[in-house]
Amino acid sequence: MGMRWVGASVLFASALLFASNKTVEPGRAENDAVNIEATAHTDPAEFPQLVGAEIGSYFTVVQVTVTPRKGKLKIDRDDFLLRTYRDGERSNPLAVSEIAGKADIIVHQEHVGPSEATGSTGPVWMAGPMMGGGAGAAHPNVMTATVAKDDSDGDSKTSKGKKTKESPLAIALKKSMLPDGETDHPVSGVLIFNLEKQKLKDLELDYNTPDGMLKVRFK
Repeated sequence: MGMRWVGASVLFASALLFASNKTVEPGRAENDAVNIEATAHTDPAEFPQLVGAEIGSYFTVVQVTVTPRKGKLKIDRDDFLLRTYRDGERSNPLAVSEIAGKADIIVHQEHVGPSEATGSTGPVWMAGPMMGGGAGAAHPNVMTATVAKDDSDGDSKTSKGKKTKESPLAIALKKSMLPDGETDHPVSGVLIFNLEKQKLKDLELDYNTPDGMLKVRFK
């Protein structure tokens, strides 16, 4: 009985290893203007390897390769849309600032007791990302700094023109995302959508090309 149990455990572990290493077949579509190959990933455990940083579990990440078929092609991430047939939800690709949270900064002014080091009773300034109506929103001494969003996903600037330091996440996102711009050769990158806990069979990637809409389904 003991040997049978050990054998069953080994087979079960092997099955798990095989399942975790299984290859997901990419979806493909093409027309006269462009060829697209895409692989959708819905398991959050795979996201850090795809993006190069932790992004959380609230997304679907799609690896995309776009290949022009006649001359130059202008690639615009806004031409992509991911939809799920499970409930009709859909999402355009998210920008770096929407994921990294560097477009909104909240500045807190908190009056505290004397500093142990300096004895100062002045205000202490704290800065951090603003997440929805975070804890700082209820604080009586909160000031918000206006931040201008840079559509090119470059450094954000405060209302005084001072650049904010990019987070490691923002840097990783820029490196991994499908780049915008004109190209006459294949270009690859990831697109990150605000859809979570989806099944591959329910997903469709729509790509609006100069020669019409391409639709990619997944298995």
